[in-house]
Amino acid sequence: MGDSVFCVDDECGQSLLEVMIAIATGALLLGVATVSVNFMLRSKVVTKHHAIAAPLAQELLDNVASIGEARWLVLYNIPIKGDDILYYLTESSTSFSILPGSETIIKDGISYVRSFSINNVSRDGMNNVISEGGGGINDPSTQKITVKVSWTLSDKISFITLNKFITRWKNFSFGQTDWSGGGGAIGPFRSDRGTHRYGAASSAIDTTSNPGSIQLNL
Repeated sequence: MGDSVFCVDDECGQSLLEVMIAIATGALLLGVATVSVNFMLRSKVVTKHHAIAAPLAQELLDNVASIGEARWLVLYNIPIKGDDILYYLTESSTSFSILPGSETIIKDGISYVRSFSINNVSRDGMNNVISEGGGGINDPSTQKITVKVSWTLSDKISFITLNKFITRWKNFSFGQTDWSGGGGAIGPFRSDRGTHRYGAASSAIDTTSNPGSIQLNL
């Protein structure tokens, strides 16, 4: 025969209740621990992908800024601008080219989609930048660049964005020593035009007696 259990008063009932409470407490603690572990693992994965995406975004932003510094009109004269108009860069041996659309970069088996957008910038009477659509005067020497890098993991899209105001802080100049083309030229003038002209009327001006100079015959 099996062992018999003898109870004195309510001791058996109290022991069973204590066991049930202990089991419930253990299950609760196990659930909390599972949630905490899942959260920590997910946070680690998110941090990893952000650590990859951030340098990709910064790299593109720096390259776009280099275009603005070296060839401002290439950046400023983009015909279509706006937050939803996306571009990316292709690199040659000497420079970058701007193309419509986005590019995909694969890192550790994850596809990162990278692009940038361009917006004109307006300023108020105090020369402060104002939001798009807020009126003001267009500043042809400032452009707003927004870079976006996105990736998909477990059917969820994540992304980071970087913004920067790029300014034309320097202009190139050139020296002209041959004015033999005469007057009437319409600027702006560039060193590669080779017109050898000037903008003033050509009457009473001598450009040949002393090469490299303009002399007014009064």
